[in-house]
Amino acid sequence: MVKRAGAEAKPRMTDNFDAQENKSEAAVRKFMFPISAYANRIKLKAGPELPNSESAKIMFDILAKKKIFSRKADDAVLKALDAAADHRLAKWRFEQRQNAKKLETDRIDELISIFENLTVAISKLPPIAKSTLNARMADVTKEGIFDTEIFIELVNCVAACLSELSPKKNAGDALVALHPEGSPEQTWPIIMLWESIPPVTRTDVERNVERRLRRSGIALLRLIPDLLDKFRPTIRLGAPPSIHFAFARQIDRIWRELKLKSGHQYNGVHGHHQASPFIRFCNAALAAVGTEGAISDRQVSNLKLALYSRRRKIAHNGRSRWRGSKTGPSKVGPTSH
Repeated sequence: MVKRAGAEAKPRMTDNFDAQENKSEAAVRKFMFPISAYANRIKLKAGPELPNSESAKIMFDILAKKKIFSRKADDAVLKALDAAADHRLAKWRFEQRQNAKKLETDRIDELISIFENLTVAISKLPPIAKSTLNARMADVTKEGIFDTEIFIELVNCVAACLSELSPKKNAGDALVALHPEGSPEQTWPIIMLWESIPPVTRTDVERNVERRLRRSGIALLRLIPDLLDKFRPTIRLGAPPSIHFAFARQIDRIWRELKLKSGHQYNGVHGHHQASPFIRFCNAALAAVGTEGAISDRQVSNLKLALYSRRRKIAHNGRSRWRGSKTGPSKVGPTSH
């Protein structure tokens, strides 16, 4: 195709795109975006710079240079701002999850401590008292079922039996271990802790105790702390995952819908990498809702690595299905008569 003599040449790589005359119409015009609506949706106050929508201008300018205009650009920016608004509370949610995990671990440790103190105090009782306690506990577990309801009955049974046993001092020490000083009188801390530990841990402990109900009651009390420690929630080693990486994945999906690629940008003049359009687009969306932090080059590299691994897996599964379904025509030799 022959270009007309009067046609304008494409801007060169040396042009200053920040200059007013080089900016696209999408970047020059004023945008009145409902940035405050995103802030109000999550009960945050928009900053003084947000009504001018400077961040939206940056995002539209990046898309305009990628030849994305009109409605597609509007939808992409609005989706990015919506994702940034959801991500605004990601750090708070992450801290809440970490605090909840720590609280669960502390409750398991406290429950283990109560059981250990209780079994140590019971071990100091005379054999006749232990035999009486085992008989009472066996009457509770005779149905062969162990769940939270049976556990509560077992605790009440132990408390009632200890109050009748002698010597009173040793039985009283066991009661103190079962009901530590300073705890509410009407409730048993051991029951409250049992109901507050993670359901998965509690279910695993109950199933394992149920398989060992033929043991004596005191042996079951010694077994429970070991099971609690065995089935406690596992803690992943190493540094926690990046909070902004999930947001970068959302923006990467938006860009792939526009058939754009997220990647790095190399500055050949200065000989180093610089913030790519994808990174600047993400950071502008984060700044629009007042989120601190930025997307790093390493997170972009991880994005591309995850996408590459996913494509390899899909291709491998496709080849496996094709090889499994490939059946050639059966070769039947001539029959001899």
